[in-house]
Amino acid sequence: MKIYSTFQKAFFLTSLILSLLFFYTLYDKIASQDFRQLGIIASVYGVSMFIAGLFWGYLDRARNSRKDIGFTFHVFTYLNVNFSSIFWMFIFLDFRMQNVLYAILHLIIWGFFLWLHYQYSKRSIKGYHQQEIF
Repeated sequence: MKIYSTFQKAFFLTSLILSLLFFYTLYDKIASQDFRQLGIIASVYGVSMFIAGLFWGYLDRARNSRKDIGFTFHVFTYLNVNFSSIFWMFIFLDFRMQNVLYAILHLIIWGFFLWLHYQYSKRSIKGYHQQEIF
């Protein structure tokens, strides 16, 4: 992880902790069949991840460079959320084929959008198309 800045590493740890806390709380509420607060928990998690990305991304000096650090934050979010989800799914829920298919479907769909983000990042310099610059 030498190629990543300190702030990107801090975001990685922050998003990993937030994801593990979210999925622990989510599966705890599902196991106890208390569905009333799931929307609030998911909203707090989403807002917390967004604020963490804004905070660590704003502090990162690499945002002034030509490379798209948003893609790096997107990859870290993809890895942390999916790792946490699969971890809690297989540890606390039964290892069933339905869970495996759900995990694979989630990885494929989000992976497709990650690939699109990569293609867009590769073709542009900080969001500007080459035709607009030259």
